[in-house]
Parts: sequence; C-alpha cells; structure tokens
Amino acid sequence: FEFSTFPGWEMMGSYALCRHALRLPTSRRAIACVHHRVTGTAGCLSPGMASPETGRHPPPIRRRTAVTATKQYGAVRPVPITVVTVTSNQKKDPAVVYANEWLDKLARYVNVEQVTLRPNPTGVKDPELAKAEESKRVLAMLQKSKSPSVYTVCLDERGKDATSESLADMLELVSASGCTSVHFLIGGPFGWTDEVRRASNETIRLSRCVLNHAVANVVLCEQLYRAWSILKGEPYHH
Repeated sequence: FEFSTFPGWEMMGSYALCRHALRLPTSRRAIACVHHRVTGTAGCLSPGMASPETGRHPPPIRRRTAVTATKQYGAVRPVPITVVTVTSNQKKDPAVVYANEWLDKLARYVNVEQVTLRPNPTGVKDPELAKAEESKRVLAMLQKSKSPSVYTVCLDERGKDATSESLADMLELVSASGCTSVHFLIGGPFGWTDEVRRASNETIRLSRCVLNHAVANVVLCEQLYRAWSILKGEPYHH
C-alpha cells in the first residue's frame, strides 16, 4: 500500500490520509503509513525520501499552534451597564428572552439594566422622520442623565469594528477613567441620526453585516458577558 497511489496525496493533510487508509483492509503497513504521515512523513516513505513514482519529496507538515490571549488584566471596577434598545418586541419574544439570558449571566459581574424605547413614537410613515423622533427621545434620555462620568457607546454600521478583546479593553478603560456608568445604544430598524453619533463617546459596529436590531441586542449582550469573562480570566472565551 502506497499513499502515492492517491492522486494529489502530496497535498493531503493527516486527517484526509487517515480517512483514505480507514477505507482499506486493516494492515500493519497501512497503520504504519498513517503513523508516518501523522508524525511528519508521507505515505510509506522515510523522512526526506522522494516518492519512487513521482520523484517528489513529501511536503512539510504544517502544524497549527493554539492562539491564546496574552494580555493579563488586573482588578477591574465593575461599572454599571445600561443597554438602550429601540424595539417593539415583547418580553416573550424569543430574541428578547435569549438576550435576557445573557444579561442574567452578565449580572454576576456587574449591575446591568435594559431600557426599551418604543419605535416611531409619532407613527409617521417617513423612515427618516421616524428615525429622527427615535433619536430625539434617546438624546433627551441621555441629556437627563448625561454627565462627564457617563460613557456612551453608539452601535451603528458606520462605526469602527469591535472585537471581544476590544470590548474588554473598553470596559477596563471606562473603569479606570472613573466613569459611573456606560450606555450602549441600539437603534431601531433605521438606525440613529448623526446627532446621536456625535453625542456618543464612541461608535462601534458588531459586524460588517447589517444586523437586525433584535439580533444586535442578542449579540451585544453575549459579547458584554464574554468581555467580562476575559477581564476575569475565565475560560468561557478561548
């Protein structure tokens, strides 16, 4: 039995070669071939020996190395989180239920609150007017509680890309800067106006894809929980 009998054997990985070998009658030679491939040689060839049929040397084995986080976080002061969403979804809606599950888990680390604003409060048909009314309401809410110690993050498709690690870094920075709370703003079906983006300390996006606002809420809640697990050095994020 020779692996060189398989067309393109030189480009096969260990897993593919093992699958081919398992289809053949079990033999010590076949097992030895798989063993040689997994341990760094190809087929029945000795290390560095060219195939007698192709004259090619077996390709080097490229082993993947685990990527682990290297940054170590110190003690991070829990800063209360408020997630503001513009949605008409009811509490029994599956997306709301799932988001609340992550908020319950997040509450083990930090005080968290979800504030829901009704979309299109004036019932206008023009999407731009509806977006303006929704933005006006969230700006009024922020103005009521706005102070230099409140950090506001706007979620918008025009924002910079966020990662789990960058969210952890953000929460650490907010904690170290003495902020008393952090607000995450999720817009309605048509997003936010420029005024909301300008009023925010930071504008981010959770994906390069445009997310439905209910989906964005679930993703944000899970990512906040993940960010805190990173800060705590817990194994949820790996």
